[in-house]
Amino acid sequence: MIGRCSIEVISELMKIRSLPFSAIGSISQILSDMGHFLPDTIELDKDMKLVLMVASDEVFSKSTPILITVDPISSAILKIEKAENRKGETWEKHFDEVKESGISVIGVVRDEGNGLALGAKESLPEAIYQVDSYHAIAHRFGELVGKFEKRVANLKESDVKERLEKNSKETEDAIELSNNFSYLYYCIINELKPFCHTGEIRNRVSAKGEIETALELMQTLGSDEVNKRAKSAKKVLPNLLNYFEQTKKSIEECQKEGINKDALEFLSLAWQWEKAVVKAKDIARKHRAIEQRDIYIYFAKELLKDRYEAISQLVFGKLELVIQASSMVECINSILRPYLNNSKNNVSQGFLNLFMFYHNHRQYRAGKRKGSTPMELLTGKEQKEEWVELLIDSVEKVEPSFFL
Repeated sequence: MIGRCSIEVISELMKIRSLPFSAIGSISQILSDMGHFLPDTIELDKDMKLVLMVASDEVFSKSTPILITVDPISSAILKIEKAENRKGETWEKHFDEVKESGISVIGVVRDEGNGLALGAKESLPEAIYQVDSYHAIAHRFGELVGKFEKRVANLKESDVKERLEKNSKETEDAIELSNNFSYLYYCIINELKPFCHTGEIRNRVSAKGEIETALELMQTLGSDEVNKRAKSAKKVLPNLLNYFEQTKKSIEECQKEGINKDALEFLSLAWQWEKAVVKAKDIARKHRAIEQRDIYIYFAKELLKDRYEAISQLVFGKLELVIQASSMVECINSILRPYLNNSKNNVSQGFLNLFMFYHNHRQYRAGKRKGSTPMELLTGKEQKEEWVELLIDSVEKVEPSFFL
């Protein structure tokens, strides 16, 4: 698990040391058996009840769907399962089993998949539904920005080769479409930010109106591709900004602590720019985000002095409850993917159980979760043993003779 090695590589390494059970079949069977003694749904202490906003999505092993629900804050996997399909009843059962573990789900961040939506509605009728803002906007429109810019560059190059003194009509039209679309796209992205440039919470009604106007203007650009995506985006707009309510709640809780208004606004903007740092793929954009984040941190430190560490930790902790996207599932997918590739996508439920156990109990070595395991962050309880020792204990509880 640590080395993300294929079974073939593990077998070769074991044979070099003349270790027993080094055959590929033996290793595969042992790992599979071990995994089947582990649960596919998180197990909590009987007296523990958690109230969570979760993120759910599907990843794929070839054409086989793997349903995953995670806690976006701790990154703990709450349930992972190899499913036969992605239908509503499959997702409904998935959420039912998450609830049976002792978790009260107050909201689900998800994409617009029909099966996931139906399952969440049936199993969690009272839960808040938060549209994944990345899939709803950035994924839906972001690729078109680059596509239109590339088309303009190609047309300009073609005009130069033909030695035209001015851009051709086709090029001029492409430039106009690209510029207008990019402007409207970034207007929408700006309205998705929980905080205005002043540090105050963005008005939800106003933001919704601005996004709706931008989408309507997109539909006047004369592009069938843009028109189709804008029309689709308008359908999810009612549930796109639900996270504004959590933003308001988090800020109100910080205000009750008597935090200086200016300092709170500076910290809110620092948090928002830190999100931009994480999301930025372009180096120049990332550097600008880092610069802006550091400016607001500087201002907050000047105001708070020796109270900065304690107050910033409190504010950032409250704001981490603002969940806009199911990106944590994508993060889990990126961790899981190498194992799927090494197994040539012949994944079993036993292996998924083993992966979930490893992920939830291994300690982060870097990043904001450094020094903690997902389970520690989720439950607030210290994990005193390494994950391998806990794994052995868990398997032996079910089958005492397994390692004999």
